[in-house]
Amino acid sequence: MWQRKVVGLRQHHCRTCGSAVCGSCCDNWTTYPPMGYETKVRICNDCNARMKDNPQNFNLTPLAISHEIRTGITAMHLQETLGLLATSGQNRVVMIWDVRNVCSASPSSASTSYQ
Repeated sequence: MWQRKVVGLRQHHCRTCGSAVCGSCCDNWTTYPPMGYETKVRICNDCNARMKDNPQNFNLTPLAISHEIRTGITAMHLQETLGLLATSGQNRVVMIWDVRNVCSASPSSASTSYQ
């Protein structure tokens, strides 16, 4: 498969070794943080077997922490003088946002009129 290119046969790349293989030779999925893959990506059967045989050679510890912040906001308060926005979500999480770059509270820009 690696040496022969077939028209119409879809090839996939293993994210650990880079080999181009067919779908049946590349139907395993794993995270691989050392290469920047924090979500599951496709790996070939050979790399999957190597990971299972020698797990000590592959550090699969996540390097990033992800948080789900998409939630409905139940309350919001903007403190313009400090440039802070406080939100309370449906998941009972209170977040403080720095919005100084978004809402510059300079008196000159507040009094500008557009015609």
